[in-house]
Amino acid sequence: MPKAHARPNNPVSMAEAIQALLDTVPGARTVFLRHKRSSQTLSIESYKTSDPEPDKLRKTAGYYEVGTYGRGIATSDLVADILETMGRVR
Repeated sequence: MPKAHARPNNPVSMAEAIQALLDTVPGARTVFLRHKRSSQTLSIESYKTSDPEPDKLRKTAGYYEVGTYGRGIATSDLVADILETMGRVR
């Protein structure tokens, strides 16, 4: 079961959490920002690329795809992608 990571709205913490996950779990993962309108916070969720969940979430309101990443992604690149995605959140 994928986990939403703590420290909402902090792109560096989000990137570090994804990197830690990629270092421990083999394979590529698709990363999403989840916008919780009730609390106006963002959280990050990730799923294996082979799971059917990413296809569903691409069409679900409140979920914004950051990208698909594998082990070795640079923190600066991941933070830049998270910031770009945050700009698309309504």
